[in-house]
Amino acid sequence: MNSPMEDRLRDALVSAGATVEPETLTPLRTPDRHRRFRVDLRLVAVAAAVAGVAMFLMLRPTHHDAPVLAAGMVPVNWSEGEPEISVFLCKPDSPFPACADDVRPDRGAIEQALRARPEVKSVVYEDQQVNYERFRQSQVGRDGKLLQAVTVDDMPDAFRLRMRQGTDWSAAMAAASELDGVSRVINQVCAAKRAELFEIIKEKIFGPDDEVCMTP
Repeated sequence: MNSPMEDRLRDALVSAGATVEPETLTPLRTPDRHRRFRVDLRLVAVAAAVAGVAMFLMLRPTHHDAPVLAAGMVPVNWSEGEPEISVFLCKPDSPFPACADDVRPDRGAIEQALRARPEVKSVVYEDQQVNYERFRQSQVGRDGKLLQAVTVDDMPDAFRLRMRQGTDWSAAMAAASELDGVSRVINQVCAAKRAELFEIIKEKIFGPDDEVCMTP
């Protein structure tokens, strides 16, 4: 049986007029030790692509066997002058390996480390509410079903980085991903290029070339 959030995302996909039939998307399962948390990653990838957003996913345990999928969405409508790199922080009960043992982000230490990188021009912190408002803006003029499926609590806190041109962004991303309390690092410029429906499904954010859109 699908969780309420999966049902709402499925409705959002259908309402958005996707060419892929939702019934053809079979749920993917997590490794055995997380077997009780089932998540249809392909459904979310398609729904995210249709909505024009990149996805940041986490599994949120519940008191029941039915899984709950929390999808913190970040816009990929990147334009010149906007922060190029997003550094997402761990949330309670995050399934990402970097967030094991319920690690709590030290925001000050993370910001200091990011500012110390020679590739980084500026750093801005955005909390859950700011990211939710960003997501809401990305949904203006759309069906609204996806917006109804996502709440403020589903959003991660993040640092947005402006990068210096001519520097090695991948080195900065790798260093950021190794900081305690960091769950994912996304190159928004790269992600924006690959936000087309079938590219997200096929490549899962990673493209066939050497450019890395997301770490780890």
